[in-house]
Amino acid sequence: MLKGAELSGSTIFRGDDEVKVFVYGVFSTTPASQDASSKGKLVLKFDAPKVEWRYAVSFISVEQAKKNYQQELGNGITAAALAKKGEAAWAKVINQIQVKGGTEAQKRSFYSALYRCYERMVNITEDGQYYSGYDKQVHTSKRPFYVDDWSWDTYLAHHPLRTILHPQQEADMMQSYVLMYEQSGWVPTFPLVYGDHACMNGFHSSISFLDAYRKGVKDFDIEKAYEGALKNADKATMLPWKNGPKGPLDDFYHKNGYFPALAKGEQETDKLVHSWEKRQPLP
Repeated sequence: MLKGAELSGSTIFRGDDEVKVFVYGVFSTTPASQDASSKGKLVLKFDAPKVEWRYAVSFISVEQAKKNYQQELGNGITAAALAKKGEAAWAKVINQIQVKGGTEAQKRSFYSALYRCYERMVNITEDGQYYSGYDKQVHTSKRPFYVDDWSWDTYLAHHPLRTILHPQQEADMMQSYVLMYEQSGWVPTFPLVYGDHACMNGFHSSISFLDAYRKGVKDFDIEKAYEGALKNADKATMLPWKNGPKGPLDDFYHKNGYFPALAKGEQETDKLVHSWEKRQPLP
């Protein structure tokens, strides 16, 4: 919806599932004309040679997107001031580790890697609320709710590093996994904003729970985390690209320790098996 120089609306982000994304933004000048097509597209025309578009998004509502805009971009803050805030935030986390020795190239590699450690997980809490793709509901929370974790990779070094650099943040992330379990019935494998992206196989989140606990990070619901990890181990399928109850192949695996192979040319008999990934559990 366009109102003067203000534009608001929503779109659907599609992955394995869908999530609605709301937007609110303000143009630096009012459009000279607009044309709404039958396909839901809005074409705006401006007389000005240069137009600035500032916007904020929300997974909760247009009203929340507007609040996010006012908090982050309101009061006439300039692009230069925003850049300075960003630089200060990065300096704070990057300077947690002071490197001595080594070449400039080695230091550059180290700090580039450290920088990338802050790519995920992502806090999607907005004013004490968050939308969960695990039960499709908006929740209130006094703690951050994190998504976007590729735990097949991050359990090895990324999560263990965070137990040292940001133990409270790691605790919040582990509690987010607990909440995802409570809301969906399963501890996710690759939690994204719309829900679990159940690629790869194995339950690496269980290792992150245990690693955090052993390193003294315990500010999360440990009993509920154990309950979820145990349910995944006993009752979830280990087949890749699947999240949910186990099937006949999993029962065979629990009894014999492996998935039985198919003969050459034999057609797959289990509908849970992915057409490309096939049968490949982790031991």
